[in-house]
Amino acid sequence: MARTGYRTSEGGQAGQVQVRWVGPRGSGARYQEQEQLQRCQAVLRSWGFETVEVRGPGGRRYLEAEAGLG
Repeated sequence: MARTGYRTSEGGQAGQVQVRWVGPRGSGARYQEQEQLQRCQAVLRSWGFETVEVRGPGGRRYLEAEAGLG
């Protein structure tokens, strides 16, 4: 991984996506994580997605997102 930014992967359930803020070791991405995920969460919600912030291994945050019902 050579750049800092959002990374997506399949979520634990069908139709669910995980969104993480990551960067190379020493980039400081971990310290930007909460702010950047909150920005992403606001955009996803404005597009009709339902999101929840989760703490994973090592306390790292990520979003779980899925299309809203409406």
